[in-house]
Amino acid sequence: MSEKNSHWSIRISREAIDKFGDNHVVCSGWSPSGVYHYGNSKEAITCNAFHKELLRADKNSKFIFVVDNVDPLNKVPF
Repeated sequence: MSEKNSHWSIRISREAIDKFGDNHVVCSGWSPSGVYHYGNSKEAITCNAFHKELLRADKNSKFIFVVDNVDPLNKVPF
């Protein structure tokens, strides 16, 4: 499969390896604001796919997932 036709996670991980070397930290998170829907998980799934591709390429990668339960808008009246 050519580079152009490869999965985006493969292309992005190769680019990151070329630019930043073999050690990576990939971060993602969720906030409690708003209504939960499928789109809320997009960032976590995207970052996790990137992290897993780095590991598949035998590079050091740490995945950090933060759930922020402090919502300053919780007390703002609508």
